[in-house]
Amino acid sequence: MYEVILAEVQKVEGTYEKAATLLCKFITSPRIYQDGNHRTAQVVVETFLQKNGKQMWTDNSQEIYMFIKHAIEFDVQEIAEWLEHGPKE
Repeated sequence: MYEVILAEVQKVEGTYEKAATLLCKFITSPRIYQDGNHRTAQVVVETFLQKNGKQMWTDNSQEIYMFIKHAIEFDVQEIAEWLEHGPKE
């Protein structure tokens, strides 16, 4: 499963778009873990961005987690924009 996710991420251009793809793959079916996929997605995305010299627009863990819980409602580009700039006004 991890190789499939990484292959999908490698097809995407842009750090935030790659992070958004990671997030999507972790929270959608088939699920990697029985429980904890959203929390795992948060850690993976934050770590990925840090390793690539980037960061999320906020460091408020609760706000990030709440977005991730509802991220399935957005497409990859919208998620990438949220990761970089935050919610649209």
